[in-house]
Amino acid sequence: ARLYYFGFYAGLGGLFSFFNIFLQERGMSGTQIGLISALPPIVALISNPFWGAVADRWRAHQRVLALLAITSGVASLTFIWISGFWALLAISCIVTFFRTPIMAIVDAMVMSIIARNPDVNYGPQRVFGSFGWILFSLSAGYVVTYFSINMIFIFHFVMLAGMCGLLSLKLPVEPRTA
Repeated sequence: ARLYYFGFYAGLGGLFSFFNIFLQERGMSGTQIGLISALPPIVALISNPFWGAVADRWRAHQRVLALLAITSGVASLTFIWISGFWALLAISCIVTFFRTPIMAIVDAMVMSIIARNPDVNYGPQRVFGSFGWILFSLSAGYVVTYFSINMIFIFHFVMLAGMCGLLSLKLPVEPRTA
């Protein structure tokens, strides 16, 4: 779980730190940037309960988590090749639809682990997410400066589709009860 938190928040740290700058470089106005940034939380109101219900209904938490991580990582790559307000808004909503439920599902899985193992605490698990965010927020500045702002999407892809996608299948799940 520690590595999952690290990878997930590392992918977000670089992306969130520079996403509005990316939008500005794509020619978006302040109003357009605000709209693109404001709509994803509304999408999350739909996606979180939807994907949580899917994972719970079919007891497929690992597979749903892998699907969400891989799809959001792959979808984020499309930002590299698109421009225009409506296209950027649509991709932002698609990425959000698949990315935002990830942490709710991971947290539920970790809480299940903690419930079965009283010696395991949540804080030491979750703090790795903070380490990932800090490390990659700071290093993304150098990468963007020396390469391209598009690197934030490549890194997001690697961390979510690669690292989190694979780790999703390794996280322990609640044992089935009769």
